[in-house]
Amino acid sequence: MIEVSSKEEIKRISTSTTEKCGKELAAKVQELRNPRLVICNIPEDVTLENATKTIRKHNSELQLEKQNIMAKFTNRTKRNARNLVIEVNSHTRKQILNTRMNIGWVICNVDDYIRERKQMFQMYQIQPQACRLQRRGDMSSLYRKTQTKGMHIIAERL
Repeated sequence: MIEVSSKEEIKRISTSTTEKCGKELAAKVQELRNPRLVICNIPEDVTLENATKTIRKHNSELQLEKQNIMAKFTNRTKRNARNLVIEVNSHTRKQILNTRMNIGWVICNVDDYIRERKQMFQMYQIQPQACRLQRRGDMSSLYRKTQTKGMHIIAERL
């Protein structure tokens, strides 16, 4: 990763990289992603296909445009409630976070969507015996130790 201060430097570096090492390296300019929001407890009749239309119809006071909102996926919580993840631009995000969404006859809460990455110590409750086995080298060959903190083992899959 190379940091530069202007767009001219980006163009100069990317052209020189493609000229000299076109087959081995590729220069890619990092782009900003649109923020994602999660709408909690959506009704069962809302699908990915009709989600944007339903949101725009029932929240006309927000004056949302079709290209500013895009449904990504739905998921279920532990309590069997359905959540909808949408991708919006920054201006629309500010509008939506300041209000509650009306979807059908349900008023839904909206929050920022943050993707969770589960690591081994989050998924499993590791016992002290596992820490002793890990120190002796008796751990499974599928995982290698990257860091040990107290009773938690942080491991990555090989």
